[in-house]
Amino acid sequence: MENTEGLWQDMLRNKYLKKKTLTQIKHKNGDSHFWSSLMEIKELFLRFCDKKVENGESTLFWEDSWWGGKPIKESAPDLYNITLTKNVTVAEIKRRGLGSIKFRRDLNAVKQRKWANIGRALDNVSLTNEKDRLIWR
Repeated sequence: MENTEGLWQDMLRNKYLKKKTLTQIKHKNGDSHFWSSLMEIKELFLRFCDKKVENGESTLFWEDSWWGGKPIKESAPDLYNITLTKNVTVAEIKRRGLGSIKFRRDLNAVKQRKWANIGRALDNVSLTNEKDRLIWR
């Protein structure tokens, strides 16, 4: 679906993305008109895509839609809003364990159940050597 190799891709990656994923990049003052326009449509585009987790290195745990059809930050905003561990990939969480995600306060029973469901979903993810990819819904 997506072509990740080529001159244009390399130029955009080097100028704007550096070592971040597209979902980590936010619009900022001073961006070119071209990049600003891309950032405007990025969220709309991503609403129609899911991340297929392979190696988990470019799939953001909270921000990408890798489980349940939408990002965890949208399906469990009550957890996302109190976590101290944002901007972390699925691969990092698989390596370090779900216990590596810290929260500002203890989870009540409802939040603990949500967290347990997310943990079960993460347990079902098997990492491979392939790169993660976007899948059009």
